[in-house]
Amino acid sequence: MAWIRESFTDGIPCTGPAFLELIRAAEQTWQAGDYDLAMNLLAGAALRCFWGRPGESARKAVIAAAGHMHVDDHDPRLVVSLAWASPFAEGANAVAHLPQLDDSGGIDPVAARLYSMAAAAVGEHKISHGYSTQSIAGLREQGRLALLAQVLVVRTWNQIHPRPV
Repeated sequence: MAWIRESFTDGIPCTGPAFLELIRAAEQTWQAGDYDLAMNLLAGAALRCFWGRPGESARKAVIAAAGHMHVDDHDPRLVVSLAWASPFAEGANAVAHLPQLDDSGGIDPVAARLYSMAAAAVGEHKISHGYSTQSIAGLREQGRLALLAQVLVVRTWNQIHPRPV
């Protein structure tokens, strides 16, 4: 219920009781064995860190919770959670966990979307552009229009930022 309730406020800065409830719910859900839901809850808390000014203790709470959730280092929800929670402190760590991007299109489009968002959050616009471009065709093919709209915005954001040569 917490994930459904909080999904309507994704992107709205918040560090009050609801923010802490999200982190607690993520940890409890992880302990109960629902790893996918736990990672979604954690990403929701991290997104609030990205859009707001939660303070260092809130950022550290998300990073600590991520550390307790033993998932693959390349899990897109982990990567984006690190990038959103603390782009300056965890940015290099998040980028290091991005899988190698190649022309085969072998990355799931939903995962590529999250990788793109993570790279953009830490200012790696060239890397983000590659992931967003790879994500777009797959999301169109799957008919996932809401996710497609998000990744198109990220790709546009990347295109307006100068890329290092």
